[in-house]
Amino acid sequence: MALTGFPGRARRLPFIWIMGGLLLALAGVFLLRSAVDGGFGASGDTPGATTSTAPPPATTGTPDPATLVAPPPCSFGDRPTARSAYEDWAVTLLDTTFRLDQGYAPPDLAPAERAGFASGFLVRDLVIEDLASLRAAAERAGNPVALIAAYRTYEEQSQLFELREAQLGHEVALRRVARPGHSEHQLGTAVDFKTPGAADVTAAWASTPQGRWVEANAHRFGFVESYPSGQEALTCYAYEPWHYRYVGRELASAVQESGLTLRQYLWHWQETGSPP
Repeated sequence: MALTGFPGRARRLPFIWIMGGLLLALAGVFLLRSAVDGGFGASGDTPGATTSTAPPPATTGTPDPATLVAPPPCSFGDRPTARSAYEDWAVTLLDTTFRLDQGYAPPDLAPAERAGFASGFLVRDLVIEDLASLRAAAERAGNPVALIAAYRTYEEQSQLFELREAQLGHEVALRRVARPGHSEHQLGTAVDFKTPGAADVTAAWASTPQGRWVEANAHRFGFVESYPSGQEALTCYAYEPWHYRYVGRELASAVQESGLTLRQYLWHWQETGSPP
């Protein structure tokens, strides 16, 4: 009797209950799916999250020759390198073809004295800690090392090339000294080692205790020998056992394990967007 005066209400209540139950069920499914996906944003991103632009981590082991993008035969050109931002320091490809701009000058240069070396040399601040660790480890092993070169400006590299060109001739100089813009020293992450007290360094340094120790251990501290022996056709430069470039410990170990030269490794990375 209570509902006698509302004949339509008695029929509508079950429908309302059914619709309410369906809405609650759908809401539960949505919440469960959101929890599984990792949030409410697209592709599982939480609202406000940003995507990292850092390069992917280096892979380790020997690359598959079938998938390796090998660099072309050595030639001389002046193409701007693809990754020339200061934050790309580890993967910037420099060789006889690819170069930096004249104005490239890292803003965080620091004296190598902070790593325990003599005054007069600059490297990027991010190199200091591992460079200091390498120096200390070499000294503990009884093989102390010193620096003979570090960061060079575009202008300084130009002067050096002109000097060697006058001494050696143009063709020989091209294989012995990088042209301005093409030198890893302009990155602020390359150094040339020597034996303390020595006035200069030559290929014979490789057979000294210091040279052997650095060659065997540099990768443990993030440094790669850019121009190794017997690889001149791949590096495009003469053998330089004293020249090492800092790329960080992970990448240096990956290059070491790959058996590739740094130019091969970075060329593949530049062409494919990922390490070999």
